[in-house]
Amino acid sequence: MVLSLRGSSLEIEIKAFALTAGYDGDAWYEIRGEVLLRIKEIVAASGTDFALPSRTLYFPKGGGSADGVTKMAAGAVMSPS
Repeated sequence: MVLSLRGSSLEIEIKAFALTAGYDGDAWYEIRGEVLLRIKEIVAASGTDFALPSRTLYFPKGGGSADGVTKMAAGAVMSPS
């Protein structure tokens, strides 16, 4: 089930049910880990991978103040064209 689609992520929910002998938390975590690793293997076998979070930083040229760049960016966000 797709929970949300955002600009930089796709959040999905996967439900898996496993029978264990009684309530065994360790077995549950082991099964959960195996399911997650298998999902990663399936994605890798399809020729793709999961994206890692990233962030882009902009530095002003010449080592000057970033005030002008900050004001320009704030103006673009506040009043998009």
